Amino acid sequence: MPSTVLGALLALASALIWGSGDFAGGQASRRAQSMHVLIAGGSAGLIMMIVLAAVWREGVPDAPSLGYGALAGLTGLLGLSLLYYGLSRGAASVVAPVSTVVAQAIPVLYVALGEGLPAPSQLIGFALAAVGSILVSRSAAPGAAASRRASVITGVVSGLGFGAFLIAIGWTNERHLFGSLASARATMIAAALAIVLVTRSRVSAAAFTPVAFLSGVLDALGNALYLVAKQFTRLDIAVVLSSLYPVSTIILSRIFLKEDIAPVQWGGIAVCAVAVALIVA
Repeated sequence: MPSTVLGALLALASALIWGSGDFAGGQASRRAQSMHVLIAGGSAGLIMMIVLAAVWREGVPDAPSLGYGALAGLTGLLGLSLLYYGLSRGAASVVAPVSTVVAQAIPVLYVALGEGLPAPSQLIGFALAAVGSILVSRSAAPGAAASRRASVITGVVSGLGFGAFLIAIGWTNERHLFGSLASARATMIAAALAIVLVTRSRVSAAAFTPVAFLSGVLDALGNALYLVAKQFTRLDIAVVLSSLYPVSTIILSRIFLKEDIAPVQWGGIAVCAVAVALIVA
């Protein structure tokens, strides 16, 4: 199997795991505040990364990897917190697709400036992946609780955070994969705890549930698969394919919660499938 194909498959596996983690996190957030669920899940993911780093005998990450990991943790928290903020204001139909597309675009532009553009068919695949992500992320009922302009701004800044996370975590040393992710996770938890303390929000025990822990473990595993995928293919390809995680989230919602998938979302899934074929070909 060509290395680029293997990298694409690993990126798609990352999307599947990330989407599953978002689904679990969404379920956990029904019983507790999202920031508290993030702390609980992040703690579980941190423990898993430390254990895996010990099993693989990675040793202590070098200073640059620790620094880039910390930067990734901060930018990742920015993306997540603003995404949750937008969702809490009933603006999912605007914030989610804008955040996803911006998160894809930032690394793609970064790679284009440093390595040049990929093949024309892959560029078309990137464009279709952006369109498919928008369609998949559209909710049946548009949110009216927040102004459209504010929702777009929230989505853009959230996407900038996610895009910066994907770039920063990619700068870490491949020999310290799990240790770098542990650094990112620890920084994210510390920053989230600082926010909780500043806002004087009491962390509820309801956030520390098996589903919350599962969300953190899946998110950390998705991060690891993304970093491995990046070793076998271009960063922009790994980013775009791994960013198709909303597909698995809505499919799981259909399977376990019996939620209806709108026709426009089915169309988005089809567009994403075509995008994957063009990117991998």
